[in-house]
Amino acid sequence: MAKLNYLLLTLLAGSMLIAACRKSNNAKQDIIDDKNLTTCPDGANGCSYLFSEHADFDAQNITLKPGAYRLFWRDIDRPGMTDILYIKAPLEVNKFELSAKDIKAGRVITHFGCPSCYAVSFKAVGGYVKGINTTPTARADQAKWLVEAKIYREAEGDASIKDTLYVKQYFDANFVID
Repeated sequence: MAKLNYLLLTLLAGSMLIAACRKSNNAKQDIIDDKNLTTCPDGANGCSYLFSEHADFDAQNITLKPGAYRLFWRDIDRPGMTDILYIKAPLEVNKFELSAKDIKAGRVITHFGCPSCYAVSFKAVGGYVKGINTTPTARADQAKWLVEAKIYREAEGDASIKDTLYVKQYFDANFVID
């Protein structure tokens, strides 16, 4: 009987040790690698990846305004059209993550403008955004952020039309501190 208890105790301890040492696949990935950065699409006149502090976005007038966010935007300029992604991130942090709930709450906005296109208007409905300040000791106007965003979108008025927007790029400051 003592041998059986000893054997069971040894098996139980071994199982617990193996389970404790196993890596969790569900752990959040805090680090964004800088491999496979998104590029400016073919045919674009240019792309910009910028951020500003103490900013917000006025969706009705499609303009920036003073606010309580670190506002990131990706702008793709093509002949006759613009494609802009706005991300409202927390201000007083060196890294952040926005969930699908944050995206649905309006912290991510996409804008596609093309006066002569038969384009569908999309709204952000899910996904994730994460960012990290790659230069945390630099002044705010000299900071460089690496941001990765995967945004699920649906057509306004027809949820059966879907799109996914993916961006992974360095964002530079759009302001100067004197």
